[in-house]
Amino acid sequence: MAEHTTEHGSGLEATDIFVGLLGAGTIAGVVWSVVFGLFAGTAFGLEYFQVQLPQLAADGLHVASQVLPWLAAIPAAWFGYQFIIRLP
Repeated sequence: MAEHTTEHGSGLEATDIFVGLLGAGTIAGVVWSVVFGLFAGTAFGLEYFQVQLPQLAADGLHVASQVLPWLAAIPAAWFGYQFIIRLP
């Protein structure tokens, strides 16, 4: 009778997790920089063309430029990690 043996367990190796985390961090950094760049470009354009926004809109734009890049980067890192881990 032949016995069935497996070399690897069902878990992930440490290098797979490390590579997944590095890839997820890279993806999150790219998404963060794109969203931050959009807000920075908008702020520059408004200042360059001397567009005066109401105070409420200016405050909202400032808060959004501080919060939205992080809110975009966190799910991007999660989905990027999940994608990278499933690669062969």
